[in-house]
Amino acid sequence: LDNYDFSKYNEIQHEYIGDCCFNLRAAIDAPFNLMPTKTHWFPTGIKVELPNNDFFEIQIRSKCKLADKYKIVVSNGVGTLNSKYRGEIFVILVNNGSNSHRINPGDQIAQAKIAFVPKLKFNKIDKVPETFRSNIPQSDIKQHI
Repeated sequence: LDNYDFSKYNEIQHEYIGDCCFNLRAAIDAPFNLMPTKTHWFPTGIKVELPNNDFFEIQIRSKCKLADKYKIVVSNGVGTLNSKYRGEIFVILVNNGSNSHRINPGDQIAQAKIAFVPKLKFNKIDKVPETFRSNIPQSDIKQHI
């Protein structure tokens, strides 16, 4: 956190007991108007270094209030920072609304979660065993294509 300004943006923490995510704030010097249909990369002032072992990731997620009230979301759904990433966290927001929205310095713009990623081994198989949820009628699939 060598460039994170605690005097402006408070501690980085889970806001409430039981929260799985912590807030990311816009580490910008002046307000920024995010215009409809446009994207912008916002710095957070947080630099990261996860253990370099391929078992952790940081997931960047939209804030519910921004998404619901203003139609502003993380542009790629959920952003992922792999364990080998080194550097500042940036949040790419897109305005899907019809009005511009002002992002102020220190605004909560996204949330982040550090997640464990199990190491998997993939095997080629000839047939997948069926379960009670295996059989989706072809007519149901064709309706959605």
